[in-house]
Amino acid sequence: MTMSMFNRLLTALAILFAVLAATKARAETLGPTLREQVTIASDYVRIGDLVDNAGPFATIPVFRAPDLGMVGTVQASRILAAVEAQGLRNVDTRAIAEVTVIRASRSLKPAEVEAAITAAIARQLGIEDAGRVQLSFDRDLRTMYLEPAATGDVELAHLSLDPRTGRFDIAFDLAGSNIARRGALRFTGGYAEMVDTVVPLRPLARGETLRPQDVAIERRPKPQLGGDAVVALKAVVGMATRRPLPVGQPIRLADLMKPEWVEKNAPVTLIYETGTLSVSIKAKALESGTEGDLVAAQNLQTKRTVHGIVQAPGRILISSGGLPIPVAAAPR
Repeated sequence: MTMSMFNRLLTALAILFAVLAATKARAETLGPTLREQVTIASDYVRIGDLVDNAGPFATIPVFRAPDLGMVGTVQASRILAAVEAQGLRNVDTRAIAEVTVIRASRSLKPAEVEAAITAAIARQLGIEDAGRVQLSFDRDLRTMYLEPAATGDVELAHLSLDPRTGRFDIAFDLAGSNIARRGALRFTGGYAEMVDTVVPLRPLARGETLRPQDVAIERRPKPQLGGDAVVALKAVVGMATRRPLPVGQPIRLADLMKPEWVEKNAPVTLIYETGTLSVSIKAKALESGTEGDLVAAQNLQTKRTVHGIVQAPGRILISSGGLPIPVAAAPR
């Protein structure tokens, strides 16, 4: 660096320091000045919150602060009257008509509250997925505003569950919050464990064979289902209904049967087998039946009633002597 460049740098630094000193001196000689927006952390608004350079008047309270989380405005004329009553005069309003006052807070939203409650109940019930806990509340959840110093996590203070009535009573604590200690974080309501179950997507008639597009998985309160509700789609697809089922009604094991392969009064084929010989004869089913069922049928040639095992759709297996071939009958 040349001597000329060094001298120019020194000159620039001297000018900068002079400007900073002048700015500081000017700020120190400024009188009280109104602020346009302030954020308050206490219950009261003090003169120093509203007016810069208020000197010894700064700590004097003049207004109540808005509620936690709320925003208010104060007309400049009211502020001037309030501070002058305390002895502070000649406040420069800078043409500000009103001052916005924000009350600092920590907000606790309904979703946070509900998540904390479901997590606590799920832990107590031993449910891994907290999303399976359904809640109802005795009062509507609204955003709560707590002291800004309460920055920690809510902690469980009390939880009571009544499995007979499905009621809960829960309370939380929050370090640094007097509001929480006064019971504001206590909630009551109902709870239920939700479980997966299969329901029809359309009305189903008796005897309909269920297809994948006919059913879906939905979650329902566990106490409403009982122990025989079907919980997997694979358990119902391909099965038939024993009775009509409305849309949305949980399907139970007792509602299902194997599809009927033989319908009463419908034409069927009788298969007579003896040794290596097999004969097919037209007949009429006298009973309905599914795979493996023992049913009666009438031989259309001899008008004789015989009994056989439902072997396939429209087919009944008969022995040469009219007795059923020994086939393991599947339950209906």
